[in-house]
Parts: sequence; structure tokens; C-alpha cells
Amino acid sequence: RAGAASKTPSSTRRGGSSVVSTWARTRVAAVLCHDRRSGMRSTRSGRPSSCGAAGRARGVAKPAPALVYFHGGGYLAGSPETHRGLAARLAAETGCAVCLPDYRLAPEHPFPAAWDDADAAWDAVLASGMAPRDVVLAGESAGGGLALSLLARLCAKGTPPAAVVAFSPWTDMTGQSASLLANAKRDPLLPAEG
Repeated sequence: RAGAASKTPSSTRRGGSSVVSTWARTRVAAVLCHDRRSGMRSTRSGRPSSCGAAGRARGVAKPAPALVYFHGGGYLAGSPETHRGLAARLAAETGCAVCLPDYRLAPEHPFPAAWDDADAAWDAVLASGMAPRDVVLAGESAGGGLALSLLARLCAKGTPPAAVVAFSPWTDMTGQSASLLANAKRDPLLPAEG
């Protein structure tokens, strides 16, 4: 794209944060963030929460189903903060505790940093008392691709999650697939150039 080469990771992150925050804004529940430095933490977004800091519904002995949502942003932008509103809405609509992993971004943290952080988030959710059969992986764009790559690793280990939901996942890191070009005009947010 014209002008893309002159953007810095910081300017890309600032621009992407305002777009995502606008379309994902809602104030309905609390969500969990997995911070790679300090573990799980609860963040509020409006009304009182149905989710506790360890991923359990308050007043319920058994853990509520959990959704681990990987934010998009091309592995360059996005964060749990930019997707908190979307996650809160997902928590309210599904009754799930939602975990937003804070995975490391490029170019400061090249591959496989995001993969390693996805694995750490999965391990943290299981350490909170969840069973794999009670956890759904999800994400959009780069986060959708990250969810699918984590799925492949978990299936290889024999510990698949309950399900995976991927919204426009970025799965072709080469940008060369026929479907990318054939569907270039169908992506409303990031159409490919042919």
C-alpha cells in the first residue's frame, strides 16, 4: 500500500487501536487478561462482572466455560486493551469467562514470540482449573491464525480445546495463496491488492 513503508510500528499501533476501540466498544462485563509477566488479572469494563479473576463464575463451584480470544493486528498492533470491549460483549453474550492473552508483537519480538505466549496463556487457563474440553479458542485476523496454530499444536499433543472460532484468520504468511487474490475485494477491512 502507498505510504505503508513509512509507517513505524508505533504509528501503526496507535492508528489500529483507535479503529478497533471504536467498533468493539461496549461496557457490559469484566474480562480476564493473561499478562505474560504477571499471569491472570481481571479488568472491568462497566457493570459488575460475572467472571472472577481465576476464570470462575462467582458463586459457582465449577468453572464457567472459558473463551481464550487472541486479538488481531497483523502481529504488529492490538492488545487486550484494544479488544476489551469486544471481549466484554462476548462474555456477556456467552456466559464465558474471556481471557485476552497479551502476546508479544513484532518487530520487537519476532516469531516465535507470539506462539510462545499463546502456549503460556493456554497453560495459565488450564492452571486456573479449566479442562481443555471447557475452553474455546477464538480470534480475528492474526489472532485467528494464532488460535488455529495453537489448535494444531494442542491436537498434536492430544489435548484439543472444545472448539475454535476464527474470524478472517490470517493463515497465509506468504501472501501468495490463490484464495487471497480471488477474495481480495470481499474483505471489508483489509482488502488485498492484486
